Amino acid sequence: MLALLTLAVVCSAMAALSGPQPRKVDCDQRQADTKSVYDFHISELSGERIMNLSQYRGHVLLLVNVATYCRLTYTYKELNAVQEKFGTMNFTVIGFPCNQFGKQEPGKNLEILNGIRYVRPGNNFTPKFPLTKKIAVNGILEHPLYTYLKRRCPSPVSRFQPKDVLFYTPQDSNDVRWNFEKFLIGRDGTPLRRYEPDFLPLTMVRDIEEVIGHGNVAPKQP
Repeated sequence: MLALLTLAVVCSAMAALSGPQPRKVDCDQRQADTKSVYDFHISELSGERIMNLSQYRGHVLLLVNVATYCRLTYTYKELNAVQEKFGTMNFTVIGFPCNQFGKQEPGKNLEILNGIRYVRPGNNFTPKFPLTKKIAVNGILEHPLYTYLKRRCPSPVSRFQPKDVLFYTPQDSNDVRWNFEKFLIGRDGTPLRRYEPDFLPLTMVRDIEEVIGHGNVAPKQP
């Protein structure tokens, strides 16, 4: 229990550094890229099946790197909320557990759901969206999907967290900065917008509505 509390305190401190105004940036729509998110696949959390992202062709997607023992784990509740709100409109959240930030996703793949259910958020919480196996989103071992996403979408924040809580090398200017960064994907599989960790899903409702209504058009910046 002490270890879990320590993880939570570290994540709380790191998240506080991002400041009071969560940021988002548009992805580069000018790149001559023949790829889309549909070209990638990854094992589901159970390890029993491969998730081909092409199965979500025509969906608006919200891709999020998640971690159980983090202050921002309450984001799971808002991810469920937007999944319930828009799920009938071909909208899908996909969570990617990652242990590269403060080592806040330390469990084995088959332990992650129990951590979510009984610890954080707890109270028998169950995600209403799919989770993949644990992956790396940065560094030499990063999953090719995240290589693609970061190439298309610059980071919404410039500074990094302290090196002693970042468990990957090398660093790159477009790295994911912490747990619960989000990428909004259009119906053609093209990344449209990237959101920093503190940008909560329910604050994204207008953006999601615009993409659902207009397909592949990036939502307008306020």
